[in-house]
Amino acid sequence: MSVSVLWFLPRVVVVLCAFAALIAPAQATTLNDAERRMASRVAASTPWDATASQTHAQASLRLTPSVSSTLGIQELAVDAHTHKSGPAQRLVHVWQFHHGAQLSRRLLIDLDDARVLEQRTIGSPHLPLNELEEAWVNAMIATDTHVLAGVNKERERLGQVPLASLDTLDAKIIIFEPSDNTARCATRRCAAVSLFDDRQRAYTTEAVVEFASGVVTLGFSR
Repeated sequence: MSVSVLWFLPRVVVVLCAFAALIAPAQATTLNDAERRMASRVAASTPWDATASQTHAQASLRLTPSVSSTLGIQELAVDAHTHKSGPAQRLVHVWQFHHGAQLSRRLLIDLDDARVLEQRTIGSPHLPLNELEEAWVNAMIATDTHVLAGVNKERERLGQVPLASLDTLDAKIIIFEPSDNTARCATRRCAAVSLFDDRQRAYTTEAVVEFASGVVTLGFSR
């Protein structure tokens, strides 16, 4: 399946707008490729704080470890940070998600000294997905028989030939946060998936993929 992120749910729009508000001060400055690479290197070499390390250790002792832990630590965004006071500094925010500990963080990095000035744990797993996470979700959907059965049931009603796989469909994959705060995805990193045919007509068969468990659920539970 090809992957796109052009499809938005109302709840997801709110999540992305909230994320945009957090990084809004960075928009006045543009980073070049070398600066982004430096920020990524510093972030990748920075240990997580004690809370993340403890959470990761506890997760490692579970009988069913996080299915997505193979993704490790994923970089989600790198943005310039403008400082309103004090001497001019090249400051950068790097946003990451730790799939082993199932935690998010934001690092404030001084590029001139290549050092971390601040590490902040983000109390939400709902930061936007990166390309590797989208590819992981795409692979989970591609092998799910219930999703394929749902699509083929729709095609049967339309008098269309059933599909042997979902490879020919376009998948729109975005972060998912339900409005129901008691739902599993309210506190866990999940992705919402919508499927489209070659004419960009949407199937009613939709799915949510939870990263930690790898469970694929049909429909969006808001």
